[in-house]
Amino acid sequence: MKLREYIEEMNNFVRDNPECLDMIVVYGKDEEGNGFDEVSNTPTKGIFTDDDEFTPEDNIEDDGLDVDDINAVCIN
Repeated sequence: MKLREYIEEMNNFVRDNPECLDMIVVYGKDEEGNGFDEVSNTPTKGIFTDDDEFTPEDNIEDDGLDVDDINAVCIN
């Protein structure tokens, strides 16, 4: 999913459920719903690889990567 799509879905959700704006945000730890936790971080740009690894923007040069390869936004 692209960030644009995610934001559109969130906007639609809030339009239909405005009472949720003051609720805490949680995420599922896996696809099966085996655990949940509160979202605690703001979005971060970085590089997401085919190996399911994410390198935040602040660590890219330290890890020998190129900022021009930023391709993802981590939401938690």
